[in-house]
Amino acid sequence: MMLDVRTLFVVVVFITIVAGAWLSFSALQHRDRRPLALWGGCYFLVGFGVAVLATHELMPDAARIITGNSLILLGYGAAWQGARAFDGRPMQWAGFSLGTVIWLGVCLIPTFLETLALRVMLVSGVIAAYSFATAMELWRGRGELASRVPGVVLLCVHAAIFIIRAIDAPNLPLPDSGFLTAWNWNMVLAFETLIFMLGMAFIATAIMKEKLSFEHRREALVDPLTEALNRRGFELRGLQVLRRHAAAHEPIAVIAFDLDHFKSVNDTFGHAMGDAILVQFSQIASRYLRSSDMLFRMGGEEFTALLPGASVNDAHLVADRIRSSFFEAVRQSCDGRGVTVSAGVASSGTHGYDAEELLSAADKALYRSKNEGRNRVTQDGDPLPPPPLSGSNIAIFPSRGRNGSLHQSANGSSSEPRR
Repeated sequence: MMLDVRTLFVVVVFITIVAGAWLSFSALQHRDRRPLALWGGCYFLVGFGVAVLATHELMPDAARIITGNSLILLGYGAAWQGARAFDGRPMQWAGFSLGTVIWLGVCLIPTFLETLALRVMLVSGVIAAYSFATAMELWRGRGELASRVPGVVLLCVHAAIFIIRAIDAPNLPLPDSGFLTAWNWNMVLAFETLIFMLGMAFIATAIMKEKLSFEHRREALVDPLTEALNRRGFELRGLQVLRRHAAAHEPIAVIAFDLDHFKSVNDTFGHAMGDAILVQFSQIASRYLRSSDMLFRMGGEEFTALLPGASVNDAHLVADRIRSSFFEAVRQSCDGRGVTVSAGVASSGTHGYDAEELLSAADKALYRSKNEGRNRVTQDGDPLPPPPLSGSNIAIFPSRGRNGSLHQSANGSSSEPRR
């Protein structure tokens, strides 16, 4: 069967440009438009670059070769930057244009521009380098494995083909060989490019879709003000960690935090002040927690920390560092108006791995901190403080409920009495 490679490349150009338009349109439907916009730009640049290379009768050979390959290399640079953009990495303009700059610089050498094999070796090598770099970026941020792994494989195969093409460059046929009856390099490149362009267009869209889905799931589990996990995050991720440690019989500790005098500050100075205090506490707590630890905002000014692998003494030390650092930060800024934090600590060594029992034990220890004067950490099992002299403390320190209450602002203030 006689196949016209030029006709096949016309199909490749058409599909590439249409895919570029589709990716660019898809970019408009996402909050973060940069990744798909860069991929759309990649397809436009490659498509128009191949089209320019095919215009034998319309442009002088030197202008056609230089312009066409420059556009193609810019397109692959855009694909690399698009892969970086999936994970929020900044645009690297030098990396984006490096391949094209090298190409244009070498084209200043007359003998290079006149030698097909040298041109093919350089362009193929740069394309392979960009393809491998793009594959590495996708692999680095492999949060959406369902889409990224096929993309990495496709990019590596694409790079390998161009490496082989660069090595075999001296044996390539001239570009004006007309009708072909064998599967030579032109035919291989045409079909491989068609599969690659279609495949990567679908993969880029799928990665963006999975990224958006991941962000939605994350937003459902994260408190937007403090960026700590919320109560639902505890029910899903926290309980999962507890079950895992229970199965492995590994220790785990819980710290219950509550900001002292927060309600009065929130009511007196406004919700903006209250929100700032909550954010400040969350930032300080995160500073002293390990990457494996988890901080949850359970509601209002109540926080809980889960420390996998920690003993009750370890957790006590961490809680006291957080308490002390928060106290100093508020004292120096003078914005907290006397807000401090009390904490209670419990561990699986005493109460097992039942979530309710651990939280209840940490709460009881927290109450002791409150009753003993606030701004302190109490460890579960410490001696109980003397009973209050009167019942006035009942109004000041109502029972700490974890079934939630209606909050009227971002910081969770309500009309009920708070500690």
